[in-house]
Amino acid sequence: MNGDILEKVLAYIDAHIYEKINLSDLSEIAAYSPFYFSKLFSEAMGMPVTGYIRIRKLQHALVSLLEGLNTVIFGDMAFSQEILCDWIKEKSADIGNLIIKVHCVE
Repeated sequence: MNGDILEKVLAYIDAHIYEKINLSDLSEIAAYSPFYFSKLFSEAMGMPVTGYIRIRKLQHALVSLLEGLNTVIFGDMAFSQEILCDWIKEKSADIGNLIIKVHCVE
């Protein structure tokens, strides 16, 4: 996938992160069929588009919770501090234990 097209798609995802993001919308931006777009996105990013969107939503939710919100609601997903702390603990090898120690109550 062309780097400019990928940048447009990633910018769209970030701009619409609190909404439901459809594969058809992303493939339209990239001007590819949904199937071909999914394949190219996975090759370029090393993960499926749905996985990337989920991770970006979790990242936005984590920042919001660290800024003091108790729950973050997206158009199609909601994250509480408890849910995010469980996810962080599960992924602690990837992101480190500092956030868990500081922000997740046992």
